[in-house]
Amino acid sequence: MSRVYKKILSLFGLAFVVAITVIAYGLPPAGEDASATQDVILGVRIVAEGTAEISAPADGTVLYDGNINNAVVDYSGAAIIEVRLVAPDGTTTVIYSFSGAIDQAGSATIPLNSYLSIYGTYALEVDGYTSGGSFISGDATQFSFHAITVTPSPDEGDGVRVFFGPVVCKLNVQVFPEGISSGTPLIDYSIDDLSVLPGYPNYVEIKIPGFAELDANQEYNVVITAFDCSGNPLEETEVTLNGVMGPPNTGTFTIFGLSLSRIDYLISGLTIFFLAVFFALFLVRRKKAAHN
Repeated sequence: MSRVYKKILSLFGLAFVVAITVIAYGLPPAGEDASATQDVILGVRIVAEGTAEISAPADGTVLYDGNINNAVVDYSGAAIIEVRLVAPDGTTTVIYSFSGAIDQAGSATIPLNSYLSIYGTYALEVDGYTSGGSFISGDATQFSFHAITVTPSPDEGDGVRVFFGPVVCKLNVQVFPEGISSGTPLIDYSIDDLSVLPGYPNYVEIKIPGFAELDANQEYNVVITAFDCSGNPLEETEVTLNGVMGPPNTGTFTIFGLSLSRIDYLISGLTIFFLAVFFALFLVRRKKAAHN
C-alpha cells in the first residue's frame, strides 16, 4: 500500500515539473518587452509641457444679469486651443478656438454676454494641443448666472438679503407655509423702488411686513421674484425662514406712567414690604426704650 502511495506522489511531482517547464518556455526572455509577443492596449494620454488655464471667471463666481464679465484663458506651449461653455440645460458650445502652426503663449479674452441666456450654473472648459498633436493639460471651472440670489438676513429673523444685477428694478416677496410655493400667500409684499432699501446698490435688506406675527413654531417658504423695469418677470428663487420668536410675555403694569414687568413689580413690592417691617420694628423698640 505504501508503494502505491509513493508511485502516486511521484506522478504528481513529475506532472508539476512538466507544468512549470511549459510556463517557463511561454514567458519572454529577460529584458524583452512583453508587447513583442502579444498585443497590449494601454489607455495612456501623453501630456505635453504646456498650459491651458482659465483665469476668469474664478470657480464659484456668481455673474448677475446686466453685469457680465469676460472669460479669460491663458496658455503657453500651445498651437491649438478650444474653449467650451456648457449651459445649465447641458448644451455645449465652442465659444473660442484657434489653430496655429507653431507652439505659442498668449491670453484670450472671451465676451460671455451673448452666450448666457439661461439662469443657472455653467461650466467652462479649455483644452490645448501642441503643434505635434500632444495634449496639454486642460482646465475647467464653474460659475452661475442669475438675476438675483437670496439669503436669510443675517440681522433680522423676519427678513431676507437680495443680491441683484442692474436689470432688476422691482421685487415681489410672497410667504407660504413650508412646502408650498404657489397659490394664495400668507404675505404678499412688493417693492417698486429698490433704492429706498438698506444696502442698496450692492444688495437690499427686506424686512417682510407681518412676518413677525406668524406662528413662531413653524417654517415658511419665502418666494422672491425679480422684475425688469418694464414689469417682466426675470427670475424666481426661494428661501426658508423660521418663524420669529418674540420676547417672553411677562406682563406689564403701569404705575404713575412707568411700565413695570411682573418681576420688577415683585421685587419692588418685596423691597417696600421689608422696609415697612424694619421701620415698624424700629418704632416698637424706640417706644419700649422711652417707657424704660
